[in-house]
Amino acid sequence: MPTDKAFSSFSGQLALYVGVHLCNILYGVEMYLYFKTMYTFLDSRRARRKSDKFYALFSTVVFFLVTIFVALDWMINEAGWLADQNHPLRRVSFAYLDFAASICTTLQLLTDGLMIYRCRIVWNSLRAVTIPFILWLATLALGMFIWIRSVTFTNHFEKEPAKITLAYYTISVSLTAILTCMICGRLVYYARLMKKHLGQEHAAPYFSIVMLLVESMLPFSLAGITLLVSFLAGSPADVTILHVFTLMMCISPQMLILRVAAGRIWREESVEPLQSLIIFAPEA
Repeated sequence: MPTDKAFSSFSGQLALYVGVHLCNILYGVEMYLYFKTMYTFLDSRRARRKSDKFYALFSTVVFFLVTIFVALDWMINEAGWLADQNHPLRRVSFAYLDFAASICTTLQLLTDGLMIYRCRIVWNSLRAVTIPFILWLATLALGMFIWIRSVTFTNHFEKEPAKITLAYYTISVSLTAILTCMICGRLVYYARLMKKHLGQEHAAPYFSIVMLLVESMLPFSLAGITLLVSFLAGSPADVTILHVFTLMMCISPQMLILRVAAGRIWREESVEPLQSLIIFAPEA
């Protein structure tokens, strides 16, 4: 996100410029996915499910928050480059940055929470998500610190607050990576099980590269890992990557929910027969 260093150094300015434009492009993708999802949910020919309201509400909240984030991003840059140009610390832009950071934190907590929910469905077990849930509570605690700092207009990427921000992103990105691996690993295991006992023709409709990418929210996970590496390396590219990461935490769940609306998602009733097959299948 924009800091005084980002505004003053050429590499920071370039990274910020690229990040803002990538953010705008990805916001267009998010907008398309959101309205496509809502259109699919409202299709009168579609069978209704109890979970539809939850997914529709989740999509709407995420879209609303990311819209505010993008608007704040525009205001940050307008204040940093024009209105607050002569102020050495650019406090106006930092004030917008504080609110944008709190929104980004909220989006990340929502997306990680959805991943935990989906992981529970794929594994069909509450015990499987015990550790991820504990890590999520840790990110919630650090996220509350960031929200409090936002009220005091503290730059999260300077001095002491930077340590808390780094700890937050380290735990959150680790949580996302763990959940991605758990979901991918379980689905690949199911795929091999179906191929072994039911044949390739029965397994093929349920497993694909696209399914793995969407179900595990892999783009979100990869963007988070890249962001964390850039933070630790002190690269000015972290400004660009942070913009991409923020939009990925909206686009990835939106792609998942679109598949839910289209009826091409793994549900509990899809997993239970496979678990029965695991229990009763004879040993080779």
